[in-house]
Amino acid sequence: MAKVTSKLQVTLPKALDTAQRLRLLEQSILRQRERERKRPELTERREGEDRGWTREELYERGRPR
Repeated sequence: MAKVTSKLQVTLPKALDTAQRLRLLEQSILRQRERERKRPELTERREGEDRGWTREELYERGRPR
């Protein structure tokens, strides 16, 4: 059975032939597009929006100064 990780990667068994792998991949892409269509707020980029933190701050948390 195909496995979907939190990074939206699909793992397919090696025993499948190429046509089967392509078919399963295409099906997974269609399922993801359907999920994104239902929840557009998750895929929108909000440029200029302040999160209240920066990427650099994530690396500095918990480290002594």
